[in-house]
Amino acid sequence: MKLPKITGIIRRRILLNYRVEAEVAEALLPGNFRPKLVNGDAVAGVCLIRLEQIRPVGLPKLLGVFLTNGTLSLKCWLKKEIYQNRMKRVNTIRVWSCLSICCCFAFVVGQVHGSEDALTPGRSVFGANQYIEYIPGDFPLIISAPHGGRLKPASIPDRKKGVLLADMGTDLLAMEMVRAFQELTGKTPHVIICHLKRIKLDCNREIGEAAQGNEEAEQAWREFHGFIERARADVIEQSGRGLYIDLHGHGHPELRLELGYLLSNRELKGDDHQVAELERKSSIRKLAEDSKSSFVELLRGDSSLGALMQERGYPSVPSPKLPHAGEAKYFDGGHNTRIYGSRAGGKISAIQVECPGKTVRNSKENRRAFAKAFASAMMEYLQVHQVLDAGE
Repeated sequence: MKLPKITGIIRRRILLNYRVEAEVAEALLPGNFRPKLVNGDAVAGVCLIRLEQIRPVGLPKLLGVFLTNGTLSLKCWLKKEIYQNRMKRVNTIRVWSCLSICCCFAFVVGQVHGSEDALTPGRSVFGANQYIEYIPGDFPLIISAPHGGRLKPASIPDRKKGVLLADMGTDLLAMEMVRAFQELTGKTPHVIICHLKRIKLDCNREIGEAAQGNEEAEQAWREFHGFIERARADVIEQSGRGLYIDLHGHGHPELRLELGYLLSNRELKGDDHQVAELERKSSIRKLAEDSKSSFVELLRGDSSLGALMQERGYPSVPSPKLPHAGEAKYFDGGHNTRIYGSRAGGKISAIQVECPGKTVRNSKENRRAFAKAFASAMMEYLQVHQVLDAGE
């Protein structure tokens, strides 16, 4: 496994060397080591170092961590046999033996607590070349738009395989959702948008299919998913649990929302008893465990997201009126819903939301109306199912 190169800033470094009595130093060292003496005393040292923006090469500075570490060291000698050119000889090698006070030097996505790079809810930050945009939030909802981008840089070749069609208007729809939530609640959901056209990068696939070997596209993919991880960490820290929405657009003739929970249309055709058995397979497993309602109610009952959107004028599958898609095509959830939902555990559940073009995405008026309806429905949904307190 090839480890990533790490970059960052050494903000400050303090070195302090001092003398230690030889007998004291020797008692601290393993048997094969002897303290290096200078004028009869051992030499010890303390190093304090402040590191900032520590991250793999290619990721933006805001995803880096800061660390303040300290080490103690003793300068010593070690006798060691070394074989070179099949000839045996004994060399004396000078080494440093370090007793580490803080051995944490790790890249952890999104943890910048107390850092000068802390983010402001509602204020956009961007990855390299502004391909990826992240709007930090202060609300337990994360929305991503992986397929609405419009940028086609010549430096990234067109993808040759996979789905290449864009979900036009979903980038603008995500921005309308931010405004709708702010107007309704005074809070901001976390929003991540890929501004690259899908023919250049598909952020709803694993990196191989998504970027197809192009380093610039791979960097954007890592930024997109790094921002999601950062948002997830913030939601869990602030609220303990939350919901992730992967926003898409479909071209099916049926003008309705398709809500994906990682359950196929065939599975949705089952009766309530059969569907209830699918709870642990779904992307809202954690939400179902926490809710006072049954899984079937959460999925397609009167308090389901489909029902709440249906009440606001947007037919939805699944819902009480449309428990499944019949014989029509239906998107049940993709890569992002699988990896960021709670099927395998975790505190964040996920729903893929597929929106039709004609009634939702194709005009500013339609996007605005849908965003207001979605914000209202989502607030009710999160309150009813205990993600939010009733007063929030």
